[in-house]
Amino acid sequence: MVTNGEGQLERLLAGDRLVLDNIPIFVFYKDTKNQILAVNKAVSDSLGVEPAEMANTPSERWFPDLAAQYYEDDLTVIRSGRPKTGIVETIATGDGEQRSVETDKFPLKDDSGQVVGIVVIARDVTERVRLEEELRESQQLESIGRLAGGIAHDFNNLLTAMLGHTTLADRHLGEPVVARESLDAVRLAIQRASDLTNQLLAFARRQVHQPQVVDLNEVVEGATRMLRRVIGENIDVSLSVEVSPLPTMADPGQLSQVIVNLLINARDAMPNGGQLTVTTTLSDVEATPTSVLAAGRYVEFNIVDTGEGISPENVDRVFEPFFTTKKESEGTGLGLATVYGIVRQNGGDIQVESEVGRGTTFTVRLPLSDGPIARGLVPAGRTEDPAPSAKILFVEDDSMLRRLGTAVLSQAGYDVISAPDGEQALDLAVESNHLDLLVTDVLMPGMNGSELAERLTTLRPGLPVLFVSGFTEDLLISDGRLTEGVELLAKPYTPDALLERVARELAKR
Repeated sequence: MVTNGEGQLERLLAGDRLVLDNIPIFVFYKDTKNQILAVNKAVSDSLGVEPAEMANTPSERWFPDLAAQYYEDDLTVIRSGRPKTGIVETIATGDGEQRSVETDKFPLKDDSGQVVGIVVIARDVTERVRLEEELRESQQLESIGRLAGGIAHDFNNLLTAMLGHTTLADRHLGEPVVARESLDAVRLAIQRASDLTNQLLAFARRQVHQPQVVDLNEVVEGATRMLRRVIGENIDVSLSVEVSPLPTMADPGQLSQVIVNLLINARDAMPNGGQLTVTTTLSDVEATPTSVLAAGRYVEFNIVDTGEGISPENVDRVFEPFFTTKKESEGTGLGLATVYGIVRQNGGDIQVESEVGRGTTFTVRLPLSDGPIARGLVPAGRTEDPAPSAKILFVEDDSMLRRLGTAVLSQAGYDVISAPDGEQALDLAVESNHLDLLVTDVLMPGMNGSELAERLTTLRPGLPVLFVSGFTEDLLISDGRLTEGVELLAKPYTPDALLERVARELAKR
């Protein structure tokens, strides 16, 4: 116990000075007002001063940038009268070197039990922190390696399907039904490739999030219908949706991705066939101490399979990144982690119930919206035959995408001029009598899309601009390629999505 505050502390230090000055740890004695009363030699040596110079001085003198932060921890100990241990902090030595220290703080009490100060014991753990960081980086690289292998495997399969079906379609151009089936298969493969890319972006929280009010029934029906052919003939698919619309504010692409992932997982859980049931409903949720959802009304969908089920020790791990019960060549372990991230990003929750040999049920709940449901890809006020006077400058350095965008816009009735880079686009803009819209890729050789837009809008004030990029908006903004609030169409995009966004921008004029 400490008696009479500093007097007892001086006697304590006098008796323990020999020990304190010869141990390789830092020891501070402080009062309740953030004053340093005494230190051992290890502390003073680290700052290049004598222990006496630090006695009875304010912490701010020696740690000007961190004294306030240190004092917050001190106050926790002072007010509670209990130790606080395992605090890792960074300090600067006398020569400016940054060192990591692990700190334990203990209360100093007088005979009445009142806290009159604290003793701080700190150990240099710089080397340990460095090794832990190297271990984390090593584990991260290992995960990326496993992920890259899985992605390469999946993409090779998809590319093989695309090449094969386009060859078959070419051979059967005179047989519309056969050619159509092959083209449908190509479209499905492309969609799966797009979903795979979006899965990675969503997992990394880099995906462009474009929420709108959608009918859960429509999204579930569309995704289930798209996958019926690939689920397999030995699996009986049953779909039952709520009679009334189930509006929710969510990104429709991400929501489709959630459903597709869960359906594919259910299919894989039934290699010998079984029953797959998909339902939607409206549900009321009551808040509980363990619930992540607030009380209220939610739209809900359930995906139930009669497959192999999940063992009890694995049920709680299914949403962990890189965790998978599949063979190494069959999955990356990102699917359900991505699903979980998307559902939570859209304000919802996902639960799983499973029993080995008796199947699995995934339940997803999303907030009910009272807004109007977005219908179709054509915005209000747009006609199917746009005004031919609308002139668009389309800038894209990828020749295939440039031809595609030009064709889509031209066939829709727009007057389109195209350019492969910013310099040629500027020349075309100068030569043109007028322009109604600039559609430009962001990242291009030479002048990028942002620079092009800035120069063109200086020449033509008020010219609307639609940026297009395969990179996400937050990444482009953080890199300084774009500013917040711009209009961005994410790749890959469909012809309808391009037309919808172009019409929206033209409507602003």
